[in-house]
Amino acid sequence: MKYSSQTGSVKISQKELIHSINFLTKTDEKVFVEAPVLGESLRMTIIFKKGEDSVEASGRWNFDNGVMNFEFSGWSNSLGSCIMEPTKFGELADGKKIYFQMTHHLVANNNLVNLYLLIDA
Repeated sequence: MKYSSQTGSVKISQKELIHSINFLTKTDEKVFVEAPVLGESLRMTIIFKKGEDSVEASGRWNFDNGVMNFEFSGWSNSLGSCIMEPTKFGELADGKKIYFQMTHHLVANNNLVNLYLLIDA
């Protein structure tokens, strides 16, 4: 299955965009996402936690019981932050690597998120 925008497919850094999602969530609220990925369903949780004032923003993820869990801390820039390059977080059953990229804005103490899922083109 190919993801396509109104103008056609999207390729970034020799990777193909297969899914994107936008959402607004409170800090410390867990978001549950189910995304179609090449005929399968990828289940994810995403949470943004308040970080320590002197600690740089960070993110970590792990796969547990069929769910990819993302946790981000200290993402507090109202002007916006992002993950600059597609970042690998796993492999699909056919061996293709799967990546994510993300933009984030803190808006009135809520997290505005644009999440992109990509695979090798």
